[in-house]
Amino acid sequence: MKPLFDTLCIVGLGQMGGSLARAARDAGVARHVVGITHRAATAREAVRKRFVEEADTHFERLVREADVVVLATPVQTILTLIPALSPRLRPGALLTDLGSTKASVVRALDDAAERGGWITEGRRARRIRVCGSHPMCGNEVAGLAGADPKMFRGSTWVLTPGAGTDAVATRVLTSIVKRLGARPLRLEATQHDKIVAATSHVPFVWASALARAAAHDRNLSLMRRLVASGFRDTTRLASGDATLYRDILLTNTAPVRAQIRRVTSILAALDTALERGDGVRLEALFREAARARASLVGG
Repeated sequence: MKPLFDTLCIVGLGQMGGSLARAARDAGVARHVVGITHRAATAREAVRKRFVEEADTHFERLVREADVVVLATPVQTILTLIPALSPRLRPGALLTDLGSTKASVVRALDDAAERGGWITEGRRARRIRVCGSHPMCGNEVAGLAGADPKMFRGSTWVLTPGAGTDAVATRVLTSIVKRLGARPLRLEATQHDKIVAATSHVPFVWASALARAAAHDRNLSLMRRLVASGFRDTTRLASGDATLYRDILLTNTAPVRAQIRRVTSILAALDTALERGDGVRLEALFREAARARASLVGG
């Protein structure tokens, strides 16, 4: 299959960046796939295991030679990298990201496009092109060890164009997403952040809280013998990357706090029903929850 462009550079070779690198090579997205990571050992491993053709701990040369640069780091790092990397991009290059929150990232990308100025390509065009994105997939294994090139297949990949995004940027990013077997979905950044606060970010918060609450019991050895699939499934997200989720929550504070208050009010209603011994109310709340889940995920 013909490559979509010459060089793809992925900044951050953890779970998501490593997955993208291998998937892009397997799908022939670009003629060359290169990577940047702050750990020399990770760079060597990524080349040895053929995630990328070349990897470096410094971004100047590889970024400058790339047609598309993808930032695959925690969100706070993405916000630092955008102004640092954007002046080094070649004219016409596309800068995008895999960040789990989008409003702050899209603002930073728009600022970068504005500061980059304009070039002439038969018509007026941005010197660099930008578009935010977020593939809705992943797992709980941090780092390159968690990389899975198949994770994008069949998943939704959200595109969040901003004021600085042109039609070429959207078209190139859409073509990458489709080549990887994912389904592109265009959303406004704030709409994305509000939805994922409910479906992704707060579930992590509650999984973490449940795991911590259960671990307060003094008889942990006995509890381990009684842990079954319900607890494992419900707390699975608590095993996620703490740094990643720290940045997610700190860059999506208002939607996450609103959803936490919503969940807290539901817990309060359950607690009240328990206090009153109101079995009818408890059953009604549980049935309502089952209907809500079915409307979201089916089954």
